[in-house]
Amino acid sequence: MQVNYLDRYFGTGWSGVAEYRFARTAFSFSTTRDTSDGFGTSFAPVTQFQAFMSLFAREIPDSAARESFVRALLASENIDPNDIAVPGFVTGAVSLNERNQLGVVRTGQRLSLSLQAFRTVNRVIDTFVPELSRAPVRQSGYVGSASYRLTPRSSIVLSGTRQMTRSIALPEGTDLKSLSLSLTNRPGQATTLTMSARYSVFNSPVDPYREASIQAALGHRF
Repeated sequence: MQVNYLDRYFGTGWSGVAEYRFARTAFSFSTTRDTSDGFGTSFAPVTQFQAFMSLFAREIPDSAARESFVRALLASENIDPNDIAVPGFVTGAVSLNERNQLGVVRTGQRLSLSLQAFRTVNRVIDTFVPELSRAPVRQSGYVGSASYRLTPRSSIVLSGTRQMTRSIALPEGTDLKSLSLSLTNRPGQATTLTMSARYSVFNSPVDPYREASIQAALGHRF
């Protein structure tokens, strides 16, 4: 557990992380309150690679060895290490940001699970921005995935996300929900076949939409 408190020009800032690990399960909670400079991401997204690196931090303290192990594990489970477990938040002005995040990762002999839930509040404090644009924006949601190894060479992954955004300056917010299913098979040592389907629904007072897609990809490593 680690907690830091800061006395800043905007008031009190803080950052804290708490983790608890079992043999195959890891729980984590983090909280932050700080400012962004308006030139990038206020909250960096958390990837599946980062989540699993945290899970095995105690069992494999050497970072290089742990990275090799995690990448091999994700490859065997056909989980993309760059898949976002928790999305970030981007702002183009100086703002005050608060974020609370709770996550759990579990690995099994054939089934691996990952669940992340988050809540953020972003308030622009740049005085050059119009007052209406300085209204707090609240964002919350969750990201979950389950990977099941069918055979030593094939696995199926089910993932779902929901992200709700609302500003007190607007009567309605947005709600993005997405569900995807993918099947990966390795017919050869260097060949990978992936088939996936995704369905998304975006509810918004402006430009709502529904999206469905089916994809297939064949890869060969020379």
